[in-house]
Amino acid sequence: MTSAHLMPYFYPFIVGFGYLTTGTDTRRRKIRNFHIIAGLITGVCLYAYLGIFMREYVNIFMILANMGLACVIAYWLYVRHFWSAGDGKLFILFSFLTPSTAYTDIFILPCIVLFVNISILAFFAILLIDFRYFILNFKKIVKIIYKEIRKKLFDSVLIMFSIAWLVRIFVMKLNMPSVLLSTMILYLTYSVIYRVVRNLKAIPVLVILLVGCGLALRLIIQPEALLIPSKFISYLAVVCVISFFFTILNSTISIFNEGVAEKESVAFSFFIFLGAMLIEYPVALFFMSSFASMRRGLPW
Repeated sequence: MTSAHLMPYFYPFIVGFGYLTTGTDTRRRKIRNFHIIAGLITGVCLYAYLGIFMREYVNIFMILANMGLACVIAYWLYVRHFWSAGDGKLFILFSFLTPSTAYTDIFILPCIVLFVNISILAFFAILLIDFRYFILNFKKIVKIIYKEIRKKLFDSVLIMFSIAWLVRIFVMKLNMPSVLLSTMILYLTYSVIYRVVRNLKAIPVLVILLVGCGLALRLIIQPEALLIPSKFISYLAVVCVISFFFTILNSTISIFNEGVAEKESVAFSFFIFLGAMLIEYPVALFFMSSFASMRRGLPW
């Protein structure tokens, strides 16, 4: 994306705007638009200064791609009621202020590293806060998830069957063959389509139409994937597994949104700020390396 040594120029501004936004969010439960706009203007000026006066390489296309994906992630989490509009705007700001190339060979773009950091940090914080709720309501939660699987799994499989191969082609065209990125884009696409279908209250008609269009399009682009039995069965099996886990994930998010009032006490601005500070030290890699170390010490 940009030169690997640019982050030291941005860290002071991340600390400054992180202090301002986290402070107002903690005290007043509000992130001021003035701070977001000031941060974006500061970022533009800093990129221009580094590119023009410091002669550093700044890849504008990749910066725009990073911001574009950050906007999609921020909006999706806002629509899912996972965080507020202010948190989403803060995520976009810090995605813009983190031109790190560390680990982009794994996560492709800095906003994905930031998203993974935030997700893991917030997950453990919320788990600690709501541990008692999940323990006391464990049977109820399992029943709800089981009911949702029975109700939605078949439609999810049909939708996934129609779009999964298209998402894979799209990711490969981007020349970004990342499993993480493919999964994120697939889940976002699936969630949007499923939400639209559910809201229109015409599930059977729309799902059948979607499947028909998907089959016709694939017969034109990749006929062997449907006509060769082994490839067709393999694809169908993968689709079923992915649909099963996505259905569980959506059900869990719905339970979290509707049943866990304690989530309001979590200031996501702090985790966004902390995730940006750890942008060159992805939390996911820490857990992966720790697990690998423990795994090597086990007899199996």
